[in-house]
Amino acid sequence: MALKSRGNPAHIRIWARREETRKELSSLHWCDQVVDTAEQCAANADLVVLCPPVDVIPDLLAQIAPHLSPGTLVTDVGSTKEAICAAGESLITGQSQFIGSHPMAG
Repeated sequence: MALKSRGNPAHIRIWARREETRKELSSLHWCDQVVDTAEQCAANADLVVLCPPVDVIPDLLAQIAPHLSPGTLVTDVGSTKEAICAAGESLITGQSQFIGSHPMAG
């Protein structure tokens, strides 16, 4: 939302695990595209921000890793980091990069 409110022309593509959430997101002015799978969302993205519950993030990283483009930056907003960073560092390799983040980082 912040990107769009500041006039950034970024194309914001979103995926949510629940179909009802995806339907709600599709009506928001800052959301350019809602897709049906995490793989579709990550494909050809410059930046991927993962926001599901902490225990879901490692599996989600494994799910999207094969679909990342060279140069994609992947981060998360999970509050605990050990399992997330271990998964990110082992799964996001090559020319893509994982950087663990935190919801209080700003």
